[in-house]
Amino acid sequence: MHKNFFGSIVLAAALASGAFIAMPQTASAGVLAHQVKTQGELGSVFINPYDVAPLTAVIDRAGKDIKDIHVRVLGKPNGGIDIAYNVSEHALLTHDGVPIWGLYPDYLNEVEVSYVFNGEKKVEKYKIYAQPIVTYSRDYRFSHMQKMKVKKVDPAFKNRLYLINNTITSVYKPLDWKNGGAASWNDFTENFVVDTQGEVRWYLDYQKFYDRSERRVMDGGMMMGFHQLPNGDLSWGMAQRYMRYDMMGKEVYNRELPRGYIDLSHEVMPLKGDHLLLRVAKYNYHHPDGRISHTIRDHII
Repeated sequence: MHKNFFGSIVLAAALASGAFIAMPQTASAGVLAHQVKTQGELGSVFINPYDVAPLTAVIDRAGKDIKDIHVRVLGKPNGGIDIAYNVSEHALLTHDGVPIWGLYPDYLNEVEVSYVFNGEKKVEKYKIYAQPIVTYSRDYRFSHMQKMKVKKVDPAFKNRLYLINNTITSVYKPLDWKNGGAASWNDFTENFVVDTQGEVRWYLDYQKFYDRSERRVMDGGMMMGFHQLPNGDLSWGMAQRYMRYDMMGKEVYNRELPRGYIDLSHEVMPLKGDHLLLRVAKYNYHHPDGRISHTIRDHII
């Protein structure tokens, strides 16, 4: 009797004060049975996983130690180009899943993935929709990207892919820069890969790299000096920065030029040992006659 009376006082006080009392409940069967819906025996598909390469995806490995992985992105009907490649253990662990590269934009892609798990070979098919190509709308732009017209393809080159680094018209200038240097030449550049049918199979979303207002100097400049490194990564520069990304869009580094140097242009040359040569200008160069100026494209660092 004493215990019940004490409990009633506590409950009445709690209700009067608005306090919350957590009461034990039976676990919901829905919570215990929660599962992630997947297309195959691996995990979910993450499209554009690094936010800068929209025609890529990663199929999560769901904690499985899979081997002998092979991917084939099927070409469109009526002669589309298949893109097929093996996936190394390094790539699997880097992305914690199977990297998918070469999707068609605005299209429901079919992707075949084969692998070995616990000694058993598996072959699975995935359907992956990749977004349309999206670029800035602006004056003197009459399509989202330059149109490709294939004139002739040598059968020996049928499966080749081509990286295009293309400068957009400079008619539209949000900020009319008057102070010289690389900012006078600032404009967006389109960087994409086409197959031998002229279909875009990869592109770098330049909107993620540029300041559209052109007011932030560190986020401007034309992307140029593209090179593909031995491991497949891309290196390039843009005015006040130089950078390296893998083809899935994963950042390796994105660095500002060293203090005292500005206006990188045209060349970012890879050397052995992950070193680079950069063509830049000198900030506050001291001339023998005492004058001080910013130079133009005359220093290699």
